[in-house]
Amino acid sequence: MGIVVAKLAIVMGLGWVFDIISWAVGPTYTNLFFTADLFNSLQGLFIFIIIIWRERVLEVLHLRNPCVQKR
Repeated sequence: MGIVVAKLAIVMGLGWVFDIISWAVGPTYTNLFFTADLFNSLQGLFIFIIIIWRERVLEVLHLRNPCVQKR
């Protein structure tokens, strides 16, 4: 459980870091704004991958619903 929390803290912390850096450099670097926005848009996908794509979770899902593929 602690590893998942650490991974989530890193993913969510990187979003804050990207936003602070893009705010600090100002509007001259528009690519940095787009990168920060893209990262924040994909944060839900990253969180899904961190929480669901674990061996134990996939095994439980496979036991409850055989349609779910195991690795």
